[in-house]
Amino acid sequence: MKDEDKDNNSLDNLVIELSRIFYLTSLKGIEKVNIDILASETERKLLSIRCSLISLEHLSAQISVEKISFKEIVINGDIKAKTRQDCVVTSEPFGINIKTSFSQHYFIEGDDLDEDALNEQADRYDSSDILIGDTIDLGELVTQFLSLAIVPYPRSPEADSHMDSYSSGIQNDGPFAKLKTLINKDEF
Repeated sequence: MKDEDKDNNSLDNLVIELSRIFYLTSLKGIEKVNIDILASETERKLLSIRCSLISLEHLSAQISVEKISFKEIVINGDIKAKTRQDCVVTSEPFGINIKTSFSQHYFIEGDDLDEDALNEQADRYDSSDILIGDTIDLGELVTQFLSLAIVPYPRSPEADSHMDSYSSGIQNDGPFAKLKTLINKDEF
């Protein structure tokens, strides 16, 4: 089997966890479109695997797609999610509520794109990019911003008390405490 065939087969097996295709033609004559996304149980299971979560119990997003000029689109979104993750201290699973917002800016592909304008807009939004084609996968956009909002080292509310009970019997005067005892003995 050739390497090209392997690559093509892996693309055939590609799983898209959350996909909501938005067609730019939906904006003709309309300046702004609001879209609500609610992930199904199957989508949440697949996303929990992708994001290395115990589970993703809820995921919803309110999205607005707005054409701000002939060549520019802005997508604003509010994401709400409930995850279950293992605490890095206690190793016990616990729930985390996530609320995050994003603003994604796109230039519509064309010969007249100005790189300076792209850089200027990048400072105003969370992200700015060039849109190639006439569709945007809003589900993938939500997934990417959700993954940025997930706590990488989650600590449960019981983590501090667990650490206090663990370290209560340990005297820690720092890494040089032993050297201090040598200096006091004058054994040099």
